Amino acid sequence: MQLAIGDFSSEDSFTAHLASSQLVNQTHVVMEMPSFGVYYTWRILYHKRDKVIGNSALFHFNIGKNERVDTSVLRLRIIQPADSSHKDYYVSVNTAGVLYDMKGSPVWYIPDSSNLGPFETDIKFTADSTITFLHGVPTEINLNGDILWKGKAYDVNGKDTTRYDYHHEFTKLANGHYMTMRAEILMCRTVSDQSGKHVDCTGSDKAIPGYKQARFSILTEYDIHGKEVWSWKSAEHLVGSDYDYFSPADTNLKFDPHENSFFFDEDKRVVYLGFRNLNRILKIAYPEGRIIDIYGDTYRPGPERQGDGLFCNPHCPRILQGNELLFFNNNSCQVRDSLPVVVLLRLPEAAKDSIRKLWDYVCSVESGASRTFNSGGSVAMLADQSIFVCMGSQYSKVFIVTASKEEVWSALSEVWFPHEKKWKTRKQDRSAIISRWNLEKLVWKAEYCQ
Repeated sequence: MQLAIGDFSSEDSFTAHLASSQLVNQTHVVMEMPSFGVYYTWRILYHKRDKVIGNSALFHFNIGKNERVDTSVLRLRIIQPADSSHKDYYVSVNTAGVLYDMKGSPVWYIPDSSNLGPFETDIKFTADSTITFLHGVPTEINLNGDILWKGKAYDVNGKDTTRYDYHHEFTKLANGHYMTMRAEILMCRTVSDQSGKHVDCTGSDKAIPGYKQARFSILTEYDIHGKEVWSWKSAEHLVGSDYDYFSPADTNLKFDPHENSFFFDEDKRVVYLGFRNLNRILKIAYPEGRIIDIYGDTYRPGPERQGDGLFCNPHCPRILQGNELLFFNNNSCQVRDSLPVVVLLRLPEAAKDSIRKLWDYVCSVESGASRTFNSGGSVAMLADQSIFVCMGSQYSKVFIVTASKEEVWSALSEVWFPHEKKWKTRKQDRSAIISRWNLEKLVWKAEYCQ
């Protein structure tokens, strides 16, 4: 395969600008081009043994460019170079919609077509070789940026509107459906009587004397036509439970349990829902909606928080084989400036069992970096049992750590501030990782969709 940088139509001009020549033994190949924003010309020479026996016509294409892949504006700074076992992965910077290789070079960005824009969150690479993310509304695209599915807009009262109240997480399910969370705003107050404390909420989001705004969530499943086929409202299950006795040090958080992530174990038909401010993860039966178990803090009369102390602003629960729970602990609910911790637990399988910690890893930061971690963070188990982590918050370092607690790659997303003439960290709540093999599947899927 011969490649020239430029748009050429004659043999002489093409051969004069050849940039590379690569032997290809397969019937198809995915290659990386040198630059964005450039026109290319290519052709195939056919060989029989060492002799050229023919050639194809000249073909042309160009690659777009956006400031998001301009490394003088936005970069993924490599802190720890990848070892040989992890050099063929690619990671996303969600807030830019850009995919980088392990050397920090941008290789793809979410196209500007279809008004997708640069500000995405929760990018995921699906088993169907598509890409999902939240861009105001939940959206699924192929590698070319063609929209394959898009959720409709809701306001917090469920009306069609231009306001977007989806948040945190969006996942495509194995059955082709989609699951995400959207906000539900109520007005609530705490009532004390002889029987104790009770939380009283109304269905209105309008200001009511004596009431405070409360932000709950609706976990919702949609089919491919956008029809709602299942939902679970946190307010219906929290109000009237031990949540009534939730007494945070910051009283502004009283009515903000802050649902921030979920994981649907489709084989066991169980949903795990994480709450940052409540320091807990719920295990919910699907589709019944019954709460099977509470992992983390529970509350009773009095200001003291109860629980086993393993959950501290948890984020991104992921169930692995053997009933193991992997999640990211922001770890900012107790000691100031404490560092986040990646935690692996064995969940109880019988009533007499208890939670058992199998492994944890205290995240590291560079000298002088922010040590405030109160939101975000994500984890993913790789094929070799190492773990890919995004630290979230302002210092959104991404890294890979082995089971023996060795960091074998790390990087930090940064943006250039020309007026201050310095690089600053770019915040992102989570990040995704994909292997070279799965990325190539995305390429062929996009071509097939066309």
